[in-house]
Amino acid sequence: MLTPNHCGRGQNVQALKHGYDISGVDNAEDTIRAVQKLFPDLPIQLGDVSSLKVGNGYYQAYISLGIIEHRYEDPEPFL
Repeated sequence: MLTPNHCGRGQNVQALKHGYDISGVDNAEDTIRAVQKLFPDLPIQLGDVSSLKVGNGYYQAYISLGIIEHRYEDPEPFL
């Protein structure tokens, strides 16, 4: 499961890691550093969800809380 760009302070990734194999992605280095301070073992990475280096079908679910509607480009890569 993937919770991408703008994972906030990691609270959703933290909550979902209990029972799910989950990772978070954010495109802001300061956010990644803040989350790593709060949750040092949380699986998050710096990057852009539209350019992750994983194969098709790698993730079974994608969670986007308040992000897709702000994407100015075509939302199709997220769907």
